[in-house]
Amino acid sequence: MQKRKYTHMKHLDDLIKSMRQSGMTLWEITDELGFSYKQLRDWSYRHNREKRTIL
Repeated sequence: MQKRKYTHMKHLDDLIKSMRQSGMTLWEITDELGFSYKQLRDWSYRHNREKRTIL
């Protein structure tokens, strides 16, 4: 059985946002930061959901 991988994504919000604004794709960001695609995809979903509820 494989060990679970948990990362506090909230600490990296600003970094990920700046990478997205500079035009990087989710796949490129995962390669750069060493996350799995699913981790970043789920972060993106949560981030967008939080943005919707604020408006």
